[in-house]
Amino acid sequence: MLAGSTEARAFAIFDPAPAAAAILEYRRQARSALPPAPCRPQTLADAYAVQDAVFAVLGPIGGWKVSPAKPGAEPTIAPLLAAGIRSTGSKTPVPSSLPVKVEVELAFRLPDGMAGAVPALVGLADYIELVPLIEVVAIDLPAEEHPTAYDVIAAGAYNHAVVVGTPLRDWQRTDWAAWQVALSIDHVSFYSWGGPPDIDALVALVHWSIGHLLAKGPIAPGTVITTGALNGATPVAGDAIIEGDFGVFGKIETRIEAHSGR
Repeated sequence: MLAGSTEARAFAIFDPAPAAAAILEYRRQARSALPPAPCRPQTLADAYAVQDAVFAVLGPIGGWKVSPAKPGAEPTIAPLLAAGIRSTGSKTPVPSSLPVKVEVELAFRLPDGMAGAVPALVGLADYIELVPLIEVVAIDLPAEEHPTAYDVIAAGAYNHAVVVGTPLRDWQRTDWAAWQVALSIDHVSFYSWGGPPDIDALVALVHWSIGHLLAKGPIAPGTVITTGALNGATPVAGDAIIEGDFGVFGKIETRIEAHSGR
């Protein structure tokens, strides 16, 4: 049996260090690449082990992005670096060597953090704050090499930065039927959508995330959990002004500035 064969890999204990080292080096070089095939994650547990090793070096962590589950699967989650959480009106440097996209999202904030037992889903919405958010993603895995979902999770799910608006405590009083959100790039509308989002599903994602995170330890006060794109991902080429209009939740703006390097 070859050491690198599928059979051998199935009985080996996965070492996340080689994949983590490769990802960190690619990030330093701001280039799109996958770790060598023998050390890439093959399971969700592998992917989270690599992710933990990568972000132990890159940290500290200020939040998380959770992706809805496909049928028959659980959601997946990846860290948001504290240094990449920016307030509205700020500049967002992005690597010119990587494809960049933006997304408008609804995030939630845990104002006092959390520790101990996982809280009940019922009543959770009364505790969490809603945060309008723009995510800036940098595609740092080459599509032509067909990265798996495990590769994406291990490397941080493409997050580069997020731009946040004002946390809102009384968001449950929103008239969702009249609510609208829009995305503009350089003052040109790229996306506009109205109608109620599935708030129950978004809060359930936050609840799942809390359980996932509490299994590792306490959650810090102010942690932000964002719940995925409302509009899909919109490509951005070079420098651009990005505006998200979240209706009654206010507007968010950032200036993306392309540069060489990460």
